[in-house]
Amino acid sequence: MKRLLLGASVLVLALGACGSSHKLTSDGTPANQAGSSGLGVSSLPMVDRPLPGASQVQLAQAANVLGASLTLPNSTRASSADVGAVWSSRAAHSPVGESVAVTFPSQGFAVRYTRPVPYPDPLANYESYVQSNPSAQVVHLDGVPTLTDASSRADGASWSFVEFVSHGTMIAVMGTADQSSLQNAAQAILTQMGS
Repeated sequence: MKRLLLGASVLVLALGACGSSHKLTSDGTPANQAGSSGLGVSSLPMVDRPLPGASQVQLAQAANVLGASLTLPNSTRASSADVGAVWSSRAAHSPVGESVAVTFPSQGFAVRYTRPVPYPDPLANYESYVQSNPSAQVVHLDGVPTLTDASSRADGASWSFVEFVSHGTMIAVMGTADQSSLQNAAQAILTQMGS
């Protein structure tokens, strides 16, 4: 199973490098990530476990695993004091692309960081997603194109996300919190990163 997931991840990165478009599922996960691809991991992302099939890591390890710094939301609605479990989709020093997710369970969301960005043009990707998902929209936070969507999942739960790209990292704030809370967290991250 691990070999199959590793092979799929390499294929995903290869397709991304060739300029293929990156599609999202209605729950905010990339359509080509395990969990939505039919590669054996069938659970949906949850606030307390946003990366199905991932391993738990320490917050101090997360930036090394990702290969970039993690900017956490720092606002009245969420701060580093609210951090719960931290998850990684691969072990440190692997040559395959990485996703790390930091949970904020008391706030009802998680923040997923993915490198490399699996598509060359975020705005074009988001506009394509909006065309086939009427509940989605593109907004700009600090001038950065941002994809937002709120929907009910197959399990009946409400799931929303706000996704953007900054400094070579795709960041998705996702969970059961309302769109206002998710956008507030996304705005706090962008403000700290300097867009």
